[in-house]
Amino acid sequence: MGIEREFEGRDLPEALESASRALGVARETLEFRLVDEGRRGLFGLGAKRARIAVAAPETAVSVAVESPRPAEPEGDDAGPAASSVEETLRQILDLMGLDLEVRTEGEGDAVRVLLTGADRRVLLQKDGELVNALQFLLNRMARRAWPDVAHVLVSCEGFRDRREEDLVELVREVARQVARTGHPKKLHSMNPYERRLVHLTVREFPDLTSRSAGEGFLKQVTVAPVARGGGA
Repeated sequence: MGIEREFEGRDLPEALESASRALGVARETLEFRLVDEGRRGLFGLGAKRARIAVAAPETAVSVAVESPRPAEPEGDDAGPAASSVEETLRQILDLMGLDLEVRTEGEGDAVRVLLTGADRRVLLQKDGELVNALQFLLNRMARRAWPDVAHVLVSCEGFRDRREEDLVELVREVARQVARTGHPKKLHSMNPYERRLVHLTVREFPDLTSRSAGEGFLKQVTVAPVARGGGA
């Protein structure tokens, strides 16, 4: 396995790319341990870089891609709360002087918000910090204003898709490591929408499974090999 070395990046893919260049090996062959997942921070405050410990394996195991296991069900319909979330966010954006259109829809017990319009570029500045701030604010308000809503997800064309791609890439990297080592790995605590994305991604690996554990809104997902029954 070799001696572990630590590498950093703004996120996991960047840290892996840094390790790949430094060690002179293909990224998919790296055996890594997640030391610190890092975080983007809010308005630039509290941001931390992702950190991994890496040793280059002797060989890489290729993993086939297929489907079939059901994803975890994630709650009941958010109902009319979506329209209340929409009206509240419109008032906030008006007070901020932003020319944006708000569209909401219920997804299970969550509310998904899509922002479009002339000031969309403002939302994308500094890695979408304003989108994250609005989402944070609405979720804090939801605890009292909309108790039936488990999570509010705010998205903007060109931003949330990229964040989802980052999560999918992280899950695939972890899944490849689990496939190579045979050892389960836990991911950070996630909301229902993120957990569903994890479960769907793990379904790409026919020899792996995923399960959620924990209490409350945020739960951890474990990626593990599929248990094989003994032969006759």
